[in-house]
Amino acid sequence: MTLWPASAWFAAVDGHIEWQKLGRKLAERLYLRKEDRELAFLLHSADERYDALRALFAPEMKHLPQHLLASYLGVTPESLSRLKKRRKGDAGRD
Repeated sequence: MTLWPASAWFAAVDGHIEWQKLGRKLAERLYLRKEDRELAFLLHSADERYDALRALFAPEMKHLPQHLLASYLGVTPESLSRLKKRRKGDAGRD
């Protein structure tokens, strides 16, 4: 992965209107993503946040350490383990 030094980014943005537009669009997208995440913490349970994460990243989740998933969901690793165990038990009842 190639990263731009901050000085190169600022030089590009300062010199061209198209780079300024790109920078604004990137900032807007990041803001909206952060706002959605904060709303999810306020409005949804850990179960609902887990479902949303699985809907977006199910294959990738298998490769991530559980403590990172728990942190992203805003729960402890133990709580994530209980949530997953409860779901396995619920699936067996169907």
